[in-house]
Amino acid sequence: AGPGRAAYRVTRRRTRRRPAGAPRRRRAAARPALALAEPLADSAVVPLLEQPAKESPVVSASAAESAADQGEEPRDQQSLDRMQQALDLVVSTIEALAAERGEDEKIWGSMVKQTLKRRKPGFNESYYGFRSFNRLLEEARERGLIELDLDDKSGGYTVRSLA
Repeated sequence: AGPGRAAYRVTRRRTRRRPAGAPRRRRAAARPALALAEPLADSAVVPLLEQPAKESPVVSASAAESAADQGEEPRDQQSLDRMQQALDLVVSTIEALAAERGEDEKIWGSMVKQTLKRRKPGFNESYYGFRSFNRLLEEARERGLIELDLDDKSGGYTVRSLA
């Protein structure tokens, strides 16, 4: 650099190279909005038919009370079946962990979820109607399937015992 000129360092932007033979990634092209070539004729407008009101689904009393406590609507039979499947999965996972680790070891809720995801990789509590895994554990406690302790330090649950 000469006198009076600032010395600039030119840097190259580092990018990851694509593997040989891999296709190039292309940016999505902007798509034009669709427009109607001709306005619709009045004959093309079809009135909607009124549909009869649907009957309310059959819901067990405990599930309806639980849903009312949570500010949710009562669930249909398919949702109740899914909830029961999730509870069965959790209980069987806790039984397996207790048998493997012994009765004296703590079983954390996060440990139950990790084990459950290893046993069933596609597991997701929201599919079964629960907002979180802790809510699933709380439901199992409310039904008397397990006993939980809340850990003040971490805010997580430990499973005390199976009912």
